Amino acid sequence: MFIIYSLLFGIAGALVGFAAGIGVGLLVVRITQMSSFEGKSGFFTAFCGVAGGVIGFLAAGITAGVYLWSPP
Repeated sequence: MFIIYSLLFGIAGALVGFAAGIGVGLLVVRITQMSSFEGKSGFFTAFCGVAGGVIGFLAAGITAGVYLWSPP
């Protein structure tokens, strides 16, 4: 049962991480005044969002799995 909960927490973490990654990517694009020529800023922001989603999925899923697996 803890595997299902870990996956659900992982999906929630991925959504939060994706949103945070997009926000950080937009912030970096704005601060560095990155060019949007050939979609440079958009690709960078999308990469930050995907990277944040992967990190969020792993962090939330592993944390929930360890927490739920350990005895009370």
